Amino acid sequence: MIGADRNLELQGLSAEEIFYLTQNDIKKAVSTLSDKIPGWSRLQEPDQVLWLRLLTQIGEHTLFESSRLVSLLLAQQYHEAAKELHNSPWSKESPTLSRRLVEGLIKRSEQS
Repeated sequence: MIGADRNLELQGLSAEEIFYLTQNDIKKAVSTLSDKIPGWSRLQEPDQVLWLRLLTQIGEHTLFESSRLVSLLLAQQYHEAAKELHNSPWSKESPTLSRRLVEGLIKRSEQS
């Protein structure tokens, strides 16, 4: 259940509701990254998307508790960041999601 006693198993969410929730998540993530990442607004779009995906998928605490991961991302060392994420405790808890994020980091490293 979420919100005002809405049971998602019975009612689900409409496309409009999903869009609204996603937009709110993105706005919050952009605000957080603008505050925490020097030069966030000057990053290339693929790098911003990567940061947004990480933040919205693994959460602010998990992302920023790993200073090594953040340092690698800031240095655009995406292949090393992929290894760091893969070896993290979070990755063991969420292997499917972790695999997708690691693949995204590796793909970005190949584009750089």
